[in-house]
Amino acid sequence: MNKEWIAQTVNGRYVCTVCTAHQQAHVGSAERSPWLAGNGGVIPNQDFSKRAIVHEESDMHQLSMDLDETRKQDPIRAAMQNAHAQSRAVTANLFRTALDGVIHYRSFLDYERIVHLQVNPLLPHEHMGRVHKLSCRQHNF
Repeated sequence: MNKEWIAQTVNGRYVCTVCTAHQQAHVGSAERSPWLAGNGGVIPNQDFSKRAIVHEESDMHQLSMDLDETRKQDPIRAAMQNAHAQSRAVTANLFRTALDGVIHYRSFLDYERIVHLQVNPLLPHEHMGRVHKLSCRQHNF
């Protein structure tokens, strides 16, 4: 059996790279599989090779392998699916930002500023980062 799909994480656990790449396609108990990177990975122990074989024969892994083959055969469709998923993630983020503004009675100008910071996190907003020297004598405090 080919074990190229196993990858070791920084914390020493192992994950399935193929299943993690197609994580959005899994539903039900497959979403909680320890082989997905988002769930922490599998701890290497005495029965690790047995668990790897069971995972490789699982429906979740077979579906992921089929999806991976399809993506390799049709890269344009895969790129369009990735762009669509990214677009949905950006839209969801904008809606969460707008909802936060509505819940906390913030003005639309705050929404615009927050979105600007989300899109350009390294570029400061026009008024951020300016430090003004204030003294008590100037303002009669």
